Amino acid sequence: MPPQRTILTPSRAQSSYHQAPPKQRSNAKESSPSTSSRVANSWTPWKAPSKRFSHGSVGLHEEIEDFYAWIVGTPAEARMRQHVVDEISALIKRLYPAAKVDTFGSFKTGLYLPNSDLDLIVFGKWQQLPFVSLQEELIKTRICTREGVKILDKTTVPILKITHEYTGLKVDVSFNMVNGINTATYLNNFASNYPCMPKLFLLLKQYLYQRDLNEVFTGGISSYALAVMLINFLQQHPRMHANDGTHLNLGVLLLEFLDLYGTHFNYNTTTIRCQGRGSYITKEQMRLMMQNGQRPGLLSIEDPVQPGHDICQSMFGAMEVKQAFEYGFRVLNHAIMDPSAKHNGILDRLIKVAKVDIEFREWVNKEF
Repeated sequence: MPPQRTILTPSRAQSSYHQAPPKQRSNAKESSPSTSSRVANSWTPWKAPSKRFSHGSVGLHEEIEDFYAWIVGTPAEARMRQHVVDEISALIKRLYPAAKVDTFGSFKTGLYLPNSDLDLIVFGKWQQLPFVSLQEELIKTRICTREGVKILDKTTVPILKITHEYTGLKVDVSFNMVNGINTATYLNNFASNYPCMPKLFLLLKQYLYQRDLNEVFTGGISSYALAVMLINFLQQHPRMHANDGTHLNLGVLLLEFLDLYGTHFNYNTTTIRCQGRGSYITKEQMRLMMQNGQRPGLLSIEDPVQPGHDICQSMFGAMEVKQAFEYGFRVLNHAIMDPSAKHNGILDRLIKVAKVDIEFREWVNKEF
């Protein structure tokens, strides 16, 4: 069985704080956003013991490359996820032969962390969505336990949340959501044209994950919204149009992204838009495009595959995400400007990987 991975509530997440740079340790609790206890026992597995990085932003670029090489999904992880997809899909097809099952989200795009959920979408015709019958069959076949499956049918997008019994993988099952497939296609197209996008995205995703800011229902931001923010940033970046993005400094791009959305972006008046080469519009313009009297969220991002829809409308922790970006910029900017900094890397001032997640990856690589 895989190592036990603890699910944290927001209250528990407030109990541990990321260690700030030396001058800030005494007041880190007041000056920095809280960090989940996921990093209480953490490591930096992307750093080889003998590796020495260049100074400044060049060294940060080198370290981001190494982090990406470690964090990106392994072949064994892909096989494990496909195994779970096949097992649940076979059950659904047995119950509903006319149904079609597909993946979307991070598995479809390849932009998943070792601990990321798996998203399944089921297409079919029912008078009433078959949550209860599917739940009972999942329990009966021991794909999950009764405690490991939950129906969330009062949410904007009703889903069945599953914890796969053997692997411990979290799976979200939704029904007839065509946009899920379209968003994955959109992200894949952009990532294929801008190789720097996946590298920055997975780093930002890990950073927010360890602070419990990677889920909307805990006050964080969805992976899709984060990806669209990053896409908009890259679309409007002046150096991005001078080449294909393969020779840009990832350290500089990361700092500029954190500085933009942590310090300069006006959350009160502005909506992020990706049409064309990316732009901003006012929230009043966005409001006029929205249906049924809906209003933009504090962080407002127009869905590039569904114009007029704000993908952050239900997000309630925008300021916590903003503060995390601001803190990340201050920490890294201080580090690269420090002339006395050693050459063993600076990314660990911001990013750590919990030991349990490293152990889970090791288990997956061994079992699959």
